[in-house]
Amino acid sequence: MKYKFWSIYGCPEWKVEDRRWLCIPPDKKYIPDWYPKGAIVKKHKEELLPPPSYWLDSDYENIVYHQ
Repeated sequence: MKYKFWSIYGCPEWKVEDRRWLCIPPDKKYIPDWYPKGAIVKKHKEELLPPPSYWLDSDYENIVYHQ
């Protein structure tokens, strides 16, 4: 696998001050339906993964760690 995780920018419906980068496993199937088509996804190669509060879904961190 080339990337350890990806991050996407918070939900478009959220207030601006609540938007933040959220992490997902490095696979297009984990990009949520609400994510705007053509928007930028950051691809990260870091060995150290973000803490649980940064993941879009609590199970995603485990998916990335155990691939």
